[in-house]
Amino acid sequence: MTSLNLPHKYAYLRRLLDRAIKYYRDLSTSSKLLLCFAIGVHQLFALVVWYYGPKEIFGYIANTALSLQQLSFGWLILVISLVIASFPPMIGYGMLISVCGFVYGFPLGILPAGIGSLSGASSVFLISRQLQKTRLFGSKLRALSVSTKFQAISTAITDRGIGLVVLLRLCPIPPWVYSNLGFSLLPPDKLTFTQFFFATILSTPRLFLHVFIGSRVFALSDPNNQLDSTTKILDITGIVAGMVLSTLLGWYVYRVTMHKISQSVDEEYNIDNESLLSELR
Repeated sequence: MTSLNLPHKYAYLRRLLDRAIKYYRDLSTSSKLLLCFAIGVHQLFALVVWYYGPKEIFGYIANTALSLQQLSFGWLILVISLVIASFPPMIGYGMLISVCGFVYGFPLGILPAGIGSLSGASSVFLISRQLQKTRLFGSKLRALSVSTKFQAISTAITDRGIGLVVLLRLCPIPPWVYSNLGFSLLPPDKLTFTQFFFATILSTPRLFLHVFIGSRVFALSDPNNQLDSTTKILDITGIVAGMVLSTLLGWYVYRVTMHKISQSVDEEYNIDNESLLSELR
């Protein structure tokens, strides 16, 4: 039975690869350079960790976190950093959520993570809506909303309402940074700022796992905290379990969200509209 499914799995993987290649080719030169820069930064970080050793690197980061804890405005630094990282094409938003747990532990780290995420998402949404009214940026921003996937999502939100917006906020694809901008490009009569703000609040529980993982990484990295073997194993198990659970939940929410969007598109057009639905597979 498994061998019979192999051709289908191969075809699915091949379709994903072709789509990724097409997406890269369609990027502008500046976007390609930015993507290469982001990959280069990740590779450089991996090289530094390999050269100096994980223990020394994370020990240094743990000492920095302890220094940040002592600052009365340390939480504000994290909030401002999250707001900046919420604007495309910035990177580092997901890492900063874990840093909140790294610095303040669990559950206290949820506070700066939640405030920063909500403030950042709201800022992107409101600024984008204002820029769409200008001559300089209006046409460029609106041009981003002509893709078939965007049309499908817009149709589904009209049909399903705020419940689908909450699901999309929980969904790992598209990334948080770009979904902030994407929602702002929807017509105001389909999605108001109040609806977007409320949906973002309802999606805050997605931060819990990332903050928890950050807190466990700190427990393992803190040079001032000598852990016995059993505690280390429990912390590592908690980190791995959190990452696996986060991945599984993200995949499940993504599948449910895409299924609801596909249903809405199919009902709207009353046919199997391949030009829209194929973008969602």
